[in-house]
Amino acid sequence: MIMPIYQDEYTTVYCDENQNVTPHIGTVDHVFTDPPYGTSTHDGALMLRTLGTTGESGWERASNPTTKRRRDVDRKLTAFDSISYADLQSIIAGLAPQVQRWFVSFMERRYIEPLEQWCEVGEVDEQGILRPGPFNFIREGIYYKPNGMPQVSGDRPAQGWESIAIMHRKANGRLRWNGGGHDAVYIENKPSTPRHPTQKPLALAMKMIGQFTDPGDTILDPFAGSGVFGVACKKLRRHCILIERDPSYAAGIVRWLKETQPMMADLIMPPLARTEAML
Repeated sequence: MIMPIYQDEYTTVYCDENQNVTPHIGTVDHVFTDPPYGTSTHDGALMLRTLGTTGESGWERASNPTTKRRRDVDRKLTAFDSISYADLQSIIAGLAPQVQRWFVSFMERRYIEPLEQWCEVGEVDEQGILRPGPFNFIREGIYYKPNGMPQVSGDRPAQGWESIAIMHRKANGRLRWNGGGHDAVYIENKPSTPRHPTQKPLALAMKMIGQFTDPGDTILDPFAGSGVFGVACKKLRRHCILIERDPSYAAGIVRWLKETQPMMADLIMPPLARTEAML
């Protein structure tokens, strides 16, 4: 049996491959996650600015074929592998029977269209049978970063936002969320001292958890990274299962959760009003 490396009243942390853990955790209400992006995005990523580094204006490129930038090639932004659309779709399909309501995932922009098509039309399997996608594709959300990385080459606009795929389990009741008329555009600065290279801001995670989920719900993050969704869940009194395969990041998640206390119940009711007031 796979055992968690940490557990408290609200959060459970596993350090393993997500496919080894998820068959044993039963059903969850929602998935909130930030999986790795595609190969081209990983290869073209830039390191954060550090004193005395090489690269344009002090930014270090994660991948560059020239020998002049060899040190930049060796010092990558991400220590984890990229993920293909086929692999991502397989993971979503595998999790689908366990998810009761929302599936919300940050995602490579180029994956949005095929994912939406899969959800709406389905896919022909090896036997030639059309299999419907397990989720309804509800909306593409946007996470806009006012302090995002500049386009250091100066020859094109910078990419200052990320896509969010917002899906809901098919044939499982009326859509329900706490966001009222709020749009799916989230504006938050990137963390100034992130615990993980691709960490999302805690304020963003708390806002999204407050909008889509209810106190007492169980949320799964199969690509936990920094554990920010777990921290948001613990603060907002949701249960959360976090899976992170890298032992160093998993240890960082545990440290952050140990530092985190749940908010008083009267401060998170109603969830949206109180969460947005704090943020």
